Amino acid sequence: MSNWFEDNPLKSIIGHTVLVMTFTWGISTFVLEDRKLSDVKSQLETQKSVTEEYKVKVEILQKDIEKLQAENSEYKLWLEKEGKVVPSIIVSKNLQMQEEIKNLRSMLKDSAMGVEYKHNLSVGTAYIDNGLDISMTLDKVFYGNKASIYIRFPDSNENVKYENIKAGDVKIFKKDNKKHKITFTKVLFIQDLVEFTIDSSN
Repeated sequence: MSNWFEDNPLKSIIGHTVLVMTFTWGISTFVLEDRKLSDVKSQLETQKSVTEEYKVKVEILQKDIEKLQAENSEYKLWLEKEGKVVPSIIVSKNLQMQEEIKNLRSMLKDSAMGVEYKHNLSVGTAYIDNGLDISMTLDKVFYGNKASIYIRFPDSNENVKYENIKAGDVKIFKKDNKKHKITFTKVLFIQDLVEFTIDSSN
C-alpha cells in the first residue's frame, strides 16, 4: 500500500484534498443549517409573542364593543318610551363633566406654581426637548398598562432604561440648578401610548 502512495503521489494528494474538502463542507453546511434553524425558531417565538399581544388587544376591544352595544340597546329602549325616562348614563356623564370642570379650575389655579407641559409618546417615537436637554423613547407597553421607556437626562450621553413605568410614576432631574419633574399620567396598552407632563419649578 505504501508503494502505491509513493508511486501515485498526485492521486494521493488529490484524494486527501477531496476528502478534507468534503468533510469541511459537511461540517459547514451542518453549522449553517443549525444557525438558520435557530434564527427561524427565534423569529417564530417573536411572532408568537406579537400575535399574543394582538389577541389580548382584540379581546379588550371586543369587550368595549359589547359594552357600547349594550348602552345603545339601553338608549333604544329609552327612546321607545318617548324620552320620559332620563338615562342614568346621562346623569353619570353630567356628574363626570362637572368633576372635570372642577379639576380644570383647580389646575388653572395651581398653574402659577410652575409651568407644566403635556406630551404623548408612542411606541418607536422619540420625545426631544433641546431646552431641557432630555430625550425619551417608548420601547414597549405591556398588558397591565406598564411601559418600558428609555430616558436620556441632561449632560449625559447614556440612555437609561426604566421598566414597568405606570401612571403616577415620577422621575426628577435637574437642569441649570432648576428641578424638573416628569410625571407619567397615562400608560395605555391598547393604544401603545404613554402620556406625561414636565413640571418645572425653582
